Amino acid sequence: MANAEHSGRPAEPLGATAAGTARARPRLARLGLWLVAALLAVRQVAVVLGTPRGERLTDLETWVGPDGVLHVNGSLYDSTRFTGTPFGGLVLKPLTRAAEQALGWGWTFGTLLLVVALGLVVARALPQPVSRRAPLPAAPVAISLLMLSLPVRNTLWLGQTSIIPVLLVLLGCFVVRGRHAGGALIGLAAALQPTVLLFAPLLWFTGRRRAAATAGASFLACTLLAWAAMPHDSSTYWVHHMAGAGLGGEADALGNQSLHGALLRLGLSGPPEIALFLTLGAAVAVLGVRRAVRFARDGQLLLAVSITGCAAIAVSPTTWQHQLLWLLPAVVGRVGRRASDRYVWPVAVVLVMTLPAKMMLPDMAALYPLRDNVVLLAALAAATVVPFLPRTSPYHRTPVPTEYAAPSRPAGSASRCCPSRAGSSPAPTCSWNCCSSASPTRRTSRSGWRRRAARSPAAAGGRRPTAGRSSTSSASSTSTSSAGPTTRSSRSAGSATSSTSTTRRSTSWSRCRCWPSSTCAAPWTTAGPAPVSVSRPCSPSSASGSTRWPRRA
Repeated sequence: MANAEHSGRPAEPLGATAAGTARARPRLARLGLWLVAALLAVRQVAVVLGTPRGERLTDLETWVGPDGVLHVNGSLYDSTRFTGTPFGGLVLKPLTRAAEQALGWGWTFGTLLLVVALGLVVARALPQPVSRRAPLPAAPVAISLLMLSLPVRNTLWLGQTSIIPVLLVLLGCFVVRGRHAGGALIGLAAALQPTVLLFAPLLWFTGRRRAAATAGASFLACTLLAWAAMPHDSSTYWVHHMAGAGLGGEADALGNQSLHGALLRLGLSGPPEIALFLTLGAAVAVLGVRRAVRFARDGQLLLAVSITGCAAIAVSPTTWQHQLLWLLPAVVGRVGRRASDRYVWPVAVVLVMTLPAKMMLPDMAALYPLRDNVVLLAALAAATVVPFLPRTSPYHRTPVPTEYAAPSRPAGSASRCCPSRAGSSPAPTCSWNCCSSASPTRRTSRSGWRRRAARSPAAAGGRRPTAGRSSTSSASSTSTSSAGPTTRSSRSAGSATSSTSTTRRSTSWSRCRCWPSSTCAAPWTTAGPAPVSVSRPCSPSSASGSTRWPRRA
């Protein structure tokens, strides 16, 4: 009352204050996540714009700069510096009139906005079941992972357009409503990156046949438009280079993370390499689409999109580093039946997508094939072999909890256990198993022992005993009352002699460690070696499946 009068406002109840604090914590956590995402975005932009001219946005300068390929009157693919489709060149043609400085700043901030939009769409597309507020913290986490990923950093540095096809596909699958609008966006993305056509079978076999037909028609319309505007360039791209093969850098360079590049790095060449590439590419495409269809029907559409994108990475003739973004959404897939195995796949994907291969594997000649193709191997694994759990699996939401061993006792020390004592009948069940070792350096008086026992978690199951004095848990007191003497009779019998009383006062336990257990495996004695093994440790409410250790008194 005094505080309320002096403060000038009514006092709030304790429950309301606790509820307000509980609601404020998630808000602060989300604010912190958004702050981290903003700092990463500012850092990436500062790194790009702080680089001298001629060393930043090199691909964009190659296209639309003063001496870029879009300015020449000949073919776009005479110098093989332009790796996009003819439709992409047709779209970029108007940018040649923009000023160099304004184009660099606008392209960088425009790419940054595309990354933010991509993170928001991914957070919205999380597989069910998730809470209604799950996208709120998931959005800044997705944006932060995108900012740290090598494809986004490479895109910002080179000035590439590889984020646009990924965003168009996600918009067509998750945001745009209608039977034809989503397919039109996917067809537009395929006109910029031809391997995106692999999403048309995904739409067809999941029941969206009109969207699949619209995607094919949209791709064909954009390609024919570019062919009519630039016939020579279109024939060079689609016929001579076989949809982009041989454009850009060397096909066997480490930046080409496709099956074609991996086979060339392994020493294959000529017709055998082409035949093997076509065979493996067809097998990966079929397996990837089948798995994607199965997970799309299961309700995990984001995982299905990522699997299809990973198959597109493998079957493309050239897949440069800025085109590897399809692998990152695969972190939403759940792998493993045990709770301890759930983080292996997401951590592996994040490491592959954020760290160079030289930092993950040692510089050994035997590991060169693995190190040079680590992203391709991860994409192939996601598309074909990783055992993602379906939502119908009982382990999808409730994995097998991790089993922990019982706390170890120091070697050579005496052990005292409850709830049973020497000579008494064992209790069939108990709520807490307590084991401790006596230490001559730290001792506690009887009164202090009682105060600690009242505050300890073991107080719910019974008071901890001292030497010469037994204390049983509440669960075992009823079962031992008829078989042995009670605690009071034991105390009165022990106070007959002063030596016993002295022993009681001087001997106590310095530390006690308790863990929950559903059953006692065998009778426990008050002294002697360590107790026999008990059943799996579990929380007092074993249905929760988690293990919580009580605070040590």
